[in-house]
Amino acid sequence: MLIIPILFYSGSDFFKNSISALKVKKISIDVPLVLGIIALFGRSMYEVLSATGSGYFDTLAGLVFLLLTGRYFQNKVFNQFSFERELYSYFPLSVLKKTNSSEERVLIENLEEGDFIKIKNEEIIPCDAEVISDSITADLSFITGEAMAKRFNAGDKIYAGSKIVGKSGEFKVLKKTDKSYLACLWDEVKSSGKKEVLESLTGKFSGYFTALVLLIALSAFSYYWMNNNVSGAFNALTAVLLITCPCASALSAPMALGNAIRLLSRRGFYLKNAFVIEKVAGIKNIVLDKTGTITVAEKVEVTYVGNTLSEEEQSMIYSAVNSSNHPLSRILSDKLKHLKSIEPDAYEEIKGKGIEAKFKNNNLCIGSATFTKAINTIENKKQGSVVHIAINGNYKGYYFIESRYREGLWKMLNSLSAEANIYLLSGDHKDENPQLTEYFGKNMHFNQNPEGKKQYIQMLAESGKTMMVGDGINDGVALKVSDVGIAVSDNVNSFYPSAQIILDGKHFTELAEMIAYSRSVLKVIYACLALSFLYNIVGMYFACTLAVTPLFAAVLMPISSITVVSLAVGGTYFAYRRKFAI
Repeated sequence: MLIIPILFYSGSDFFKNSISALKVKKISIDVPLVLGIIALFGRSMYEVLSATGSGYFDTLAGLVFLLLTGRYFQNKVFNQFSFERELYSYFPLSVLKKTNSSEERVLIENLEEGDFIKIKNEEIIPCDAEVISDSITADLSFITGEAMAKRFNAGDKIYAGSKIVGKSGEFKVLKKTDKSYLACLWDEVKSSGKKEVLESLTGKFSGYFTALVLLIALSAFSYYWMNNNVSGAFNALTAVLLITCPCASALSAPMALGNAIRLLSRRGFYLKNAFVIEKVAGIKNIVLDKTGTITVAEKVEVTYVGNTLSEEEQSMIYSAVNSSNHPLSRILSDKLKHLKSIEPDAYEEIKGKGIEAKFKNNNLCIGSATFTKAINTIENKKQGSVVHIAINGNYKGYYFIESRYREGLWKMLNSLSAEANIYLLSGDHKDENPQLTEYFGKNMHFNQNPEGKKQYIQMLAESGKTMMVGDGINDGVALKVSDVGIAVSDNVNSFYPSAQIILDGKHFTELAEMIAYSRSVLKVIYACLALSFLYNIVGMYFACTLAVTPLFAAVLMPISSITVVSLAVGGTYFAYRRKFAI
């Protein structure tokens, strides 16, 4: 009577999981556990009912307790893939908050109800909000699946997850991110993906391993049964099923990867899921963008060359670039921020080309030479980028933005070249910097549009896994088709749905260390699997020879899980400290 609730209530999850797996013709890691429990329960029931012994009900109760202790570690693993991490990976990490006298960037978790925020083109709204601007246009496909953008007017309510399309807008926070409508929807299905992570990482191994365990257990049972050793047959069957549980193997990969994700976030690498680490470890080609990736907007020199622009024309330019998140737009916006902002009547940013905006009777085009129909092209030997200006179809001139390479770039390129083949793809004109030629050689390609970058990435992918590192604006297509897409952002404030990793620009030069660390994480996982396999081989030997009892086997199982988990966590931590020289 005492064992019934322990077996069918406390241990019910093991039975449910096994039945669900068998229904879809799979052998999960719970199947041998359930068979061991049934064997022990059946043996005990036989002894009690036949008055030949007292059974092993106390052993069975201790076994269920120890199994649940092991399952506790699995739940700790699932917490590494919590709904908050999954949801926030789709949102910007920070947002522009407006105060009475200034604007400042704050983390989205620090937003409070009543705060006023500014969202630019291609940025995603991180919380439920009220529209303050006269009108804005937003893409709701992330929330509702609607293909067409929707227009919102002042006073309208807009939900978290909406992406601004066109001119920027101002909003009043109504609900914090974790209380938003999107968060509530996500919360309803948050548990659906957790077990998939564990299953996908260990499913094949566990399936083959479990089949092997069942074969050995039945073979041992048959051997002792045919030799008239009924007690030994049941002891061997139960001990083999318990001592060789693949729980330790199932825990090693997700625990190591989960801990690695947590540690990498400390270095500004924000991974959307655990599978990315395995892809990074196998990278053969690394493609780098130029503007906003290997160059930075800080302390650059901006020079205008061309026809004199009136203050109104400069204000139109400022208003247009201020609504864009492109690195060159941010530089020009900072240069012209002293000017008055004018609300555009129409606004469109065409990736890889430029911005087109309408102000009353004036049509403004900002961007590449072909987009603005520039009457002259720039052959400048300096290191920099060019932004052309045309108003009402008349070419005015261009802004020359002198490049500043990231500090430590050349050392990083030297380290990267030891990890993989490196390439440079840029939408800018050719850069004559001799150091670029030294590191990239003939692997440099300029004046590349988004489609050209996409085709080049696809070509490289034929020779091995390819990583694309870009600013996330014009490189969206290239990021998507690459095996690993990394979006670099100095403010980490943009929404990059096509990137698997968002990289804080301050840690850009640690890219080589991140790749080396990912490879070390896989080595830790292999070591954990090897240890688990060795333990199981030794355990099966002693179980088959009746050297261990079922209870002792049950005690060893969680101990093996603790050992493997400790190796996974400790190994990834020490590899992190070694690779990043902490």
